[in-house]
Amino acid sequence: MTQLTRDAVLKHFDRLQEQGELFYSPSTPQRIVDHGLEFSIRIVPAFTSKPQLTSQNTIAQSSSRPKPTDGSDIDHADPAFFVACVNPFSSNITQSSAVTTSNVASQANADAPAINTNIDTGTKYTHKLILNKFNVHRPQYILLTTDPLQRQTAPLNLDDFNAAWTVLNALTPQREKYVIFNCGAAGGSSRRHKHLQVFEDAQPLDENERNEGVRERGVLWPDLDIAGASNADNVDTARVRELKLPYLAFASTLPRACTPSQLLQSYNTALSQCRGALQHSPDEMSRSTGETAQAEAPPHNLILTRRALVVIPRSKGTTEGIEGHVVNAPGMMGVVWCSNGKQLQAWKRKGPVSVLRELGVPRDVLGR
Repeated sequence: MTQLTRDAVLKHFDRLQEQGELFYSPSTPQRIVDHGLEFSIRIVPAFTSKPQLTSQNTIAQSSSRPKPTDGSDIDHADPAFFVACVNPFSSNITQSSAVTTSNVASQANADAPAINTNIDTGTKYTHKLILNKFNVHRPQYILLTTDPLQRQTAPLNLDDFNAAWTVLNALTPQREKYVIFNCGAAGGSSRRHKHLQVFEDAQPLDENERNEGVRERGVLWPDLDIAGASNADNVDTARVRELKLPYLAFASTLPRACTPSQLLQSYNTALSQCRGALQHSPDEMSRSTGETAQAEAPPHNLILTRRALVVIPRSKGTTEGIEGHVVNAPGMMGVVWCSNGKQLQAWKRKGPVSVLRELGVPRDVLGR
């Protein structure tokens, strides 16, 4: 990649698809209304090739899949998938120590760009942006830590938000972008190596919509619940509130001039509320071993846009009766990605709201 433009990325994406290196097929979502909430459920053929994490936080994979050699379980070294390096840190700090501290940004090399499409930069970065191999959207990205020992069960830190915010503001402004984080197997993660995912809305906004602050047309529920809030500069980003959903979700509206430090503050506030909610969840209280007991952060999902940050506590990643389907962040916000028609029919049969109450924390657990 020589430019971070949508046209350049799409050309690169399409070439890899033609070569059989990444998986993507266009799909049409089905709209389902359940208890007044509109769900978008689609079949994603690419997911039939995608391995998942088990409840023991190990990869469910065939014997033919290569074993990781550097502590990562993401094939991040292939230059064909490289898009950009993100969030530089000082060359006089070792990589392993730099990416695990929360104040690396203040020590960053001032001469290095925040995002660099040159794979041989000469500067160390905390994150790398690559194309996703198993895609719902065209294009779709993975934003992963350059330290392969960073784990998906750890909470996000300032470096993660520096990188995420840089990418959100660097990609084409005409299309709204989402950054998601699936924390642990119970949060819908399919990998151990710490990473976020980035995708964009299918349809661009016209100039009038952008001037009026309108969000994307294919809205996730955060947009519906925070639609009345403007991007005022004086919004208190530490004030996290519950979304009015059948399960617990905590949201914060972001100011226009939001900083990664403010994002981290809002996230940590919401994460504290997640911990409290999961302590009251019967599913979590009944576990004496497994991921929850060992995790550095409670299982959760993050959805981040340039207007809102949403965190959802998760009790588990799968539900009985929908075989092989792990629900991630978009699924918890009404955009469900299935591998096949059998899974889609199971969602309809069980009822989407019932499924998400089971996978999250029902509001009535805290007497809501």
